[in-house]
Amino acid sequence: QQSEANARLVGVGCRTGHSPIPSPAMELKDIPFVPILASFFWGSNPSEDVSPETCLASFPILTSPCLSGMLVKLVGIGIMLGACLNKLPLYINVLKTGSVAGMAAGAVYGETIMYANAAFYGFLRGNPFTAYGENAIMTLQAIGICFLLWKFKDDPTV
Repeated sequence: QQSEANARLVGVGCRTGHSPIPSPAMELKDIPFVPILASFFWGSNPSEDVSPETCLASFPILTSPCLSGMLVKLVGIGIMLGACLNKLPLYINVLKTGSVAGMAAGAVYGETIMYANAAFYGFLRGNPFTAYGENAIMTLQAIGICFLLWKFKDDPTV
């Protein structure tokens, strides 16, 4: 009787065959997307102490190298999310007023080149995207500012 109740609990008798509730014997690595997340957080770590398998094995209480690797990735993601909002006030002001008065074209072009240089450097060195992603996002935003500058620039007629 006990095994029948457990079979119903973990969904063995379901029509779909998928278990809606993880069984007690199910390991963390068997849950969908967990191995993908683990390889994202710990797959590119050069340390021998850190691998997706070892970090998942100690999951609720992570070892120091596993925890620091995960925190570094999370901080990188947070920086990239913050970078997405960096130029938003400038976009809003230009689109609301329809003017780029006061913006120096040389400064906008220089900023675009600077961010693109830093992003390409990180890419060519083979750094993880969380390391140079902020510069890549800022490059795209600076290119957008260039387009706004070209669209709303008032050139004097000669």
